[in-house]
Amino acid sequence: MVYFEKYTIGTLDHAAAITQIGAAKPDWIVATGYINDLILIRQQMADQKVAAKVITGINGPQYQEWIDAVGAVGNGVTTASWFHSSVRYKSDDLFGDTQNFVKLFTAKYKSKPDFTQASGSAIGVILQMAIEKAGTLDRDKVRSVLANTEFKTFFAR
Repeated sequence: MVYFEKYTIGTLDHAAAITQIGAAKPDWIVATGYINDLILIRQQMADQKVAAKVITGINGPQYQEWIDAVGAVGNGVTTASWFHSSVRYKSDDLFGDTQNFVKLFTAKYKSKPDFTQASGSAIGVILQMAIEKAGTLDRDKVRSVLANTEFKTFFAR
């Protein structure tokens, strides 16, 4: 690790940090933050011609908003995502599989779900399945089912 720095949420200029990162000549740059931060960081990296063998943005490059904002300088940037609409899980939940969840979500909200919407929905279906399996709303019984059951959802096991 050649550089590690935290920044304040809402930072409007990352140029000084990017200059330091560039001077350290890293093999891999990992930037984490909210989408607006990652848009600005990627744009300022391109402006300063700061590069690495691998550039990763966490919670940015998987969003269309990020792709549209950074354009061609986003090509080749890697990311981590906990969900993508292309995954293909068969499930025991009310959706039946990932594709049906994506289809229903897209029809209702006119956009594809991201990991936030998908994980929230998965939590809902897990709770539903736990209540159904417990046969009651009793907290202790539902909690026991949650602790002792593996659920197969559209999101993952």
